[in-house]
Amino acid sequence: MKGLNKKNTKYESLARIKPPFCWLNHTPFVKYLIEEIKPGLVVELGTHSGNSLISILEACQSNNLNTKVYAIDTWLGDNHSKNYSDLIYHDLFSYVKLNYADNCTLLKMTFEEAVASFSDNSIDLLHIDGYHTYDAVKKDFEDYLPKMKTNGIVLFHDILVKDSDFGVHIFWEELSNKYPSFIQDNGTGLGVLLVSESSNDIFDSIRFETDKIKTFSLMGDVLRYKEEINDLNLELKFYQKSRIIKFVKKIRGVFRK
Repeated sequence: MKGLNKKNTKYESLARIKPPFCWLNHTPFVKYLIEEIKPGLVVELGTHSGNSLISILEACQSNNLNTKVYAIDTWLGDNHSKNYSDLIYHDLFSYVKLNYADNCTLLKMTFEEAVASFSDNSIDLLHIDGYHTYDAVKKDFEDYLPKMKTNGIVLFHDILVKDSDFGVHIFWEELSNKYPSFIQDNGTGLGVLLVSESSNDIFDSIRFETDKIKTFSLMGDVLRYKEEINDLNLELKFYQKSRIIKFVKKIRGVFRK
């Protein structure tokens, strides 16, 4: 825990957590990243229930940053995330409106439709977590690359997933040979890439703090698994309660005969 102390519990928590929990592994690290780079504009491609978005917003708020954050998603699902209820979007929209109305905008549209909303050379931090085929993630990166500032940073989620038709890991291999980059290799993997032909002091100070990155990874793993256990306990309690209710109804039926 070198370099960290009790004051850093802000990295280990999240005020609002919703399933799925797979992004929570990266919450502490991304909070630290934002604290270091102090972005003026953050754009997220793929938000779903909002764990990544809330991590970003909490980091900006705790560091008193006037960062503008845009979350882009159709909130309809796809072949990887599966289709899901529109209630997910409305729940997130209500939370953001209540807590981050001044600096966060949800754009309910495709990534391709939203790209015109941003000026060239304007985005400091881009998070790509949409459809995970090779062609899809490549298009997302290439569409938004002109919008990135020189020395901007792009995050790629799920770069360690090699199941099904996930192709993020293939595209990441191509990019990491061209741009300065490193991997947070816990969970499903987070690729961190600098949009520049050469590295810089700030980026290097982050990627070469390997002990600190490992610590943040451990924090994130604990955060995720704690939430998964809590969720399983809730499901178990619901299951037990439903079994008890069925049993009581059955007993009542016997006595009524």
